[in-house]
Amino acid sequence: GGDCAGGGNVTFAVGEWSVVESAWRLVGCPSGYSATTAKDGCVLCGAGFYSIGVRTIASSCLPCPAGGDCLKGGDTVLFPLGTWKVVEDVYRLESCPIGYELTTSIDADECVACPADFFTLQLQVGLSKCTSCPAGTTCQGGGLVY
Repeated sequence: GGDCAGGGNVTFAVGEWSVVESAWRLVGCPSGYSATTAKDGCVLCGAGFYSIGVRTIASSCLPCPAGGDCLKGGDTVLFPLGTWKVVEDVYRLESCPIGYELTTSIDADECVACPADFFTLQLQVGLSKCTSCPAGTTCQGGGLVY
């Protein structure tokens, strides 16, 4: 990982390096990078993947969360819908806008539009569920009740 050309200065590739057992070793990668081995150095996460926070060796970039846009790779993730929060270096969906249900699974969190005859009235933190329209009212789907 280091380049010793040019005298006594050592220049390293991207990452956090430390002397371990009398040799320079890669010990971590910055946000947006990952490394599979200390020899390879840190590599920018490609399109469709991301990483957040300092990553240890043998950690990989994560697949883009459902509903997220990771076209730039690195640590850039854009979300068009919902409020997202970083929990333990992973994006988790915290709430959805009115008219959407927050669904969550081991693999993905997402905001799903309420179908016709169902609604949500307020922005809710946590698991929000679409509810049947009250008797005598009409719902277009979403948050509108007539």
